[in-house]
Formats: sequence, structure tokens, C-alpha cells
Amino acid sequence: EQPGIFDIGGLDGDSDKLVTSPLKLERGDIALALGSAPHRIKGQMRVGGQDHFYLEGQIAMALPGEDGDVTVYSSTQHPSEVQHMVAHALGVASHAVTVEIRRMGGGFGGKETQANQFAALAAIAAKKLGRAVKIRPDRDDDMTATGKRHDFLVDYEAGFDDDGRILGADFRFAARCGFSADLSGPVTDRALFHCDNAYWFPAVRAQ
Repeated sequence: EQPGIFDIGGLDGDSDKLVTSPLKLERGDIALALGSAPHRIKGQMRVGGQDHFYLEGQIAMALPGEDGDVTVYSSTQHPSEVQHMVAHALGVASHAVTVEIRRMGGGFGGKETQANQFAALAAIAAKKLGRAVKIRPDRDDDMTATGKRHDFLVDYEAGFDDDGRILGADFRFAARCGFSADLSGPVTDRALFHCDNAYWFPAVRAQ
């Protein structure tokens, strides 16, 4: 058993502590851009994590059908993934699982993959008991069991001219992913893709 890591500061790229492989996007000559810039600034900032705090909590109901089929009603943003995960948990083909969702009381990304576990638990219990099973954790259990929006530690350096125009920017992001990858890959991808926001940098490195 390994000790928990609760602070992303000080890891310094320790490969044994990484949940996803390092990524890098680069354009232009960042060393030249920074070295020749009239002005430079560097620093570090933290971006806090968030709970999605959807208005309606996680909830799923599973009804056993004929020949091992199951119907799952799930508050999910990703019904096809719920179908796949429930089928995997039950050891059946995906076509044996029907997922229905009529409307959802908020998700904000927190029901993209997090709904899977509750749907799978309800389906397993429904299959074992031969009756409908509904799972609706209270808010405390919901927030304990589900993943969050990642907090980030960002090191940055930028070079700019006398008019404030950015000539080059170098970013290094570290995200606290938790104990499993889940959506950490897409989240860290998105951090790199969006780091320039509404600006265009002639030279940039984001990793």
C-alpha cells in the first residue's frame, strides 16, 4: 500500500506518481522568444478544484428483464457508457442492457462517468435479487464517492514587448487526478488546448 498524495506541489514530474502520461504542445522557438523579449515575468499559481454539485444527486434504478436483460434508468450525461459499464459488470453483451434517461437535474460534467458506478451497483443487485433496485446516495455519500474537477498547479513564464504584446509563453501544468485516471486524460488535454484562451502566441510551450 502506497501513501496517499494530497498535494501536487513538490512531485516534480516523479514518474511513479503520475496517473496519465505527460503531454506537450509546442509552437515556435520558445527559448528564442523568451530570451529576446524586452520584458519577462514568471510565477506560479494554483487553481482550486471543484465539486460539480449538480442540483439532483446521483440516482439509478435497474429492473431485471427476460433472459438476463436489464433496463436501467440513470441520471447520466453519457447513457451509452452506462450501458457499456453495466454490461461489463454483469458479464453480458451491451445489447442486453437498455438505458433510459428522460431528464436530468443538472450534471455539469459530474454525471459523464460518475453515474456508471451507481447504475452498475443497482443492476448487479437487481439481477441477484430478481427485483427492481434503486440507488440514491445522500449528498455526503455522493460527494465522497464521486470524482471532482481537478485542482491545478501552474508554473508559467511569459515574454512581452513594451506594448504588452505577448511574444512567448511557457506553461507547466500539474493536476491532482485522484486515485484513478477516470477523465484525467481528457481534462489535462483540455488544459493544454485552452491555455492560450482568446490570445495567439507566436511561441508557446504547454506541458
